[in-house]
Amino acid sequence: MYIVNQTLLVEDSILAEWLDWVRLIYIPEVMASGFFSSHKMLKLIEGGTGEGSTFALQFVLHSEKYKKDAIHNFEVKYEWLITDTFGTKTLFFRTLLEDVS
Repeated sequence: MYIVNQTLLVEDSILAEWLDWVRLIYIPEVMASGFFSSHKMLKLIEGGTGEGSTFALQFVLHSEKYKKDAIHNFEVKYEWLITDTFGTKTLFFRTLLEDVS
């Protein structure tokens, strides 16, 4: 199983707005792409920078065959959507994880 993970640092000044946007707009749009079977939103509670709040959004791929297309979608569509909506008030990076359990 493969998971596209986005780690995001969100400024406290926009946290409530960001959480609403992620839950109501961003996650449904990513899931509507058809590449993913499920998702999780996690909040980092220890080990962060102390400046803002850190979250991990995890999207589980239906199949390995979707890896390339899903990553491309994040690069050209979803990451732009975050930047376009919140500018530099949200910093993020993406990783691809493989479940090896």
